[in-house]
Amino acid sequence: MYRLNYTLLRKTLLAIVTLFAVINSTVSSEPLTLTVEQAVERGLHNNPSLRQIYYTWQERKATSWQTKTTALPRLDLQGAYSKTDPNFFPDQAPFITGEQYSATAIATHTLISGGLILGRIKTQSSLQRAARHDYRAAELNTAHLVRAAFYDVLLAEELVKVAEGAVEMNTEEARRAKIQFEIGDAARVNVLRAEVELANSIPEALRAKHNLRLSKANLANLIGYDLDPADIEGESLILEGTLESDNFIEFPGLERLILAALENRHELRSALSAFDATKGEVRSAWSGFLPRVDLTGSYTWSTSENTFRAFDSTGNIATEIPITIDLKGWRIGATASMPLFDFLGNYHGMRAARARSRRAEIMAEDTRRLIEYEMRQAYSAYLESVENIRSQEKNVESALESFRLARESQQVGQSTQLDVQQARLGLTTAQVNFARANRNLLVSTSAALTAAGLSGSEEGARYGIVVVKRK
Repeated sequence: MYRLNYTLLRKTLLAIVTLFAVINSTVSSEPLTLTVEQAVERGLHNNPSLRQIYYTWQERKATSWQTKTTALPRLDLQGAYSKTDPNFFPDQAPFITGEQYSATAIATHTLISGGLILGRIKTQSSLQRAARHDYRAAELNTAHLVRAAFYDVLLAEELVKVAEGAVEMNTEEARRAKIQFEIGDAARVNVLRAEVELANSIPEALRAKHNLRLSKANLANLIGYDLDPADIEGESLILEGTLESDNFIEFPGLERLILAALENRHELRSALSAFDATKGEVRSAWSGFLPRVDLTGSYTWSTSENTFRAFDSTGNIATEIPITIDLKGWRIGATASMPLFDFLGNYHGMRAARARSRRAEIMAEDTRRLIEYEMRQAYSAYLESVENIRSQEKNVESALESFRLARESQQVGQSTQLDVQQARLGLTTAQVNFARANRNLLVSTSAALTAAGLSGSEEGARYGIVVVKRK
């Protein structure tokens, strides 16, 4: 007979599972092509953090509705059944209860609560509004983060092209220097200098590719897209767009932008709603000093199966008579209570509620100042990006022309290899600065709109925000 080798079987199954996992990991997912608008839309539907805030809002809505029901009458139905062992009763007991059935409908209503219920309703309703504003604010912030991540990917792609172009130019320069050295037209130091420049440009290209991989992974996380584990380069995520736009958004003065922010930012509305919630807590705390009145009403149906026993003179049971008792009817009542002394518990509860209310008021005021600061910061960044893009628009053309002239001059012996390398470095720097300037303009524009509480330039038309042609 053969004995089953469990260790071998376990290893075999583990190998099969691992093989299937490797096969599945090598299957590329369907490529996802996105524009910036599509990326934002996908992010608003799938962003994990935004979805958590959404369900926090839904929880607050349900809690608010549940709290409101405490101000309405309540109806409950109670039922009971019991069956008693006849041996439970003494032998000489004249009355034995066998089975009992009962059903009672009970209605209760708090007529006066001293403001406790209304205070709780106000608190939960305000917290619901705060959660809704938190979600709306998170929507705008998520849209901005997705746009920024989208533009970061485009920038990373541009920087990869620039870095790879620098490597190609340095490779060509090293090849030319080596040929000139072999025919005696250049010194060996030129060859070494060209090889050093080539070696120094390779890490920049590798770093640019690394940043591209990370920026794609960050965008995928923000929009809730699962990259294939085997897709290290993020090739399944394809972006359609460019950093250079024909138009750009022009903002009015800072005063109108701050006005827009204070009118539209959901963070401020959330803070004010949280302040209102503490007012409800103060109202609830007052109920500890006031009377409470509750009304109750009920209707009961009850049936009892009993046995009446008659005994003779000797103590034996002479006869047993079954008796069924049916009861039904209503009952109404009221209870009232008035707090008198609780060792200052209610007093200190009131002080705590007022302290929370004051703290929430200060937080709302601080939120207003923070929103103004964020608007100033975003507007300043926008102004910087506008000036920067204007300074860099012609710089790439000048650097490219300078590099071309340096190479031509080197060929006729009017410039050195060092001049060419400096011109090449200037061209690379100009290309990098121009790409970053375009990215910063797009991101700062999105940040300024978000700081103003606006989802787009269309909403900002009434504040003087317009789209102008880029010169």
